[in-house]
Amino acid sequence: MLKNLKWYWGVVKDDYHGDWEPLLMMMKRKMEGMIKYGYPAVVSGDRYVRQIQMCVWLIDRILADDYGFSEYVDGCEPWRVGCGIIGTHVDYMIKQDVNLLFKLMCKHLRTWWD
Repeated sequence: MLKNLKWYWGVVKDDYHGDWEPLLMMMKRKMEGMIKYGYPAVVSGDRYVRQIQMCVWLIDRILADDYGFSEYVDGCEPWRVGCGIIGTHVDYMIKQDVNLLFKLMCKHLRTWWD
C-alpha cells in the first residue's frame, strides 16, 4: 500500500479539482508500471506492452500541448479557439489524440492482464 502511494505521490500531491491533467498523469503513471512489469507470463505480452506504450505516447503528446504551430502565427496562441484556421486545426489534432487514446483503451484495456 505504501509502495503504491509513493509511486503515485508526485501526481496526487499537485492535484486540484477541476483540472484534467492529473487524471491523464495518473493513467500514465499506472501504464508505466504496467510496461515495467512487462507481462512475462503471457504469450501476447509484447503486443500488450506496445499497445500500452502507444497510450503513454499519446498521453505525453496531449499533456505537452505542443502541436508545432506556434512559430507560424504571430500574436496568436494556437491552443485558443477562434485563432483562425490554425487554431481550429490544432483543436482538431488534440481531439484526435484524445479520441485515439480512449479508443485504444476501450478496445484493449480488459486484455492488459496476465
